[in-house]
Order: sequence, then structure tokens, then C-alpha cells
Amino acid sequence: MAQIISPEKAAELVKDGNRVMIGGFMNCGTPPKIIDALLARGVKDLTIIANDNGMPGKGISKLVAEKRIKKTISTHLGLNPETGVQMAAGTLEVEVMPQGTFAERIRCETSIPTMAVGLITEPQQAEDIIVNGQADLVALGRGMLFNPRWPWHAAMQFGEQVYYPPQYERSHPKMRAGDFLKPRADN
Repeated sequence: MAQIISPEKAAELVKDGNRVMIGGFMNCGTPPKIIDALLARGVKDLTIIANDNGMPGKGISKLVAEKRIKKTISTHLGLNPETGVQMAAGTLEVEVMPQGTFAERIRCETSIPTMAVGLITEPQQAEDIIVNGQADLVALGRGMLFNPRWPWHAAMQFGEQVYYPPQYERSHPKMRAGDFLKPRADN
């Protein structure tokens, strides 16, 4: 059974030059106590694998500011100007890639199940990500915001049977007369 350890104990497992994968997005979900413990231990020359490098003064950005990172592998750098400064000075190696590629690489190199996120808007695109083994799951953000019935439309596109409660048939006035999953041409 997995054992819960203190942030200090977790930091003790990290040695100079290690690769460390850190969760979170823009500091949400990033483990601040473990990062503080890493700083207190003085570890350096880390390769950090994370979605981003945090925002100034928080999370991963503290490691950047203290120059404890030799390489960062992430999906964007836009919120941490110090990363750009060190990259331009040649003191920090930076590898940036799209989120789908990031998820695929983590999955291939670690066998950890991953979820692809990003600009996934079409059903075939989501299907290809799963079929080609780029990720285990696909998270829909923009696609669902643009089209709240995205999963139903995707299922129909792939010839799957779609089930929904009868009360949904009256959810849109222009669709009351027919199949509400197929908007009428006179919309």
C-alpha cells in the first residue's frame, strides 16, 4: 500500500541532476511545500517536467528564480518572465511542446496514463489521439464550450447509438419537431 510521506521526506528523494515531474497548471495543483523543501535542501541542476513554470514568486518559479533548474520541459512559458531571461542568457535549457505531445511523451516514457488537453475541437481529432496511443483520455474544453452536445454529435458521427432523457427533446425550441441532435436546416 502507498505510504504518505512528508514534503521534507519527498524532497530527500531528489538528488542534484534528477528529473522531477511536477503536476499542476499555473500553480494550481503544484506542491508548494515540496518545492519549498527542495529549495531548503539546496538541490540543483534539476530537469523539471511540468505543464508550465508557474507565476513569479510561487511554485516552480521559485526554483527558476533560485537557478536550481538546468532544463525545463513544458507546454508554455508565458507566465514566468524569469524563464525567458535565463533561456536568453543560455543558463536554462528550455523544451516547449504542445500539450498533446507533452501527454504522449509522458505516457511513452513513464507508462503513466495521460489525458490530452488543448485545442481538441473535432470528434475525429479526439478519436485519432486515442487510437494512435497519444493519450489514454481526451479532455474537452473549447469543443464543449462551443457545442455543449459535442459528445452526442461525436457519437452520431461514429455511428453510435445515442441515448438521452425524453425531457431533453424539448430543450431547444427549434428542435422540438425532430431529432434534437440534428439541428434543422431552417435554424
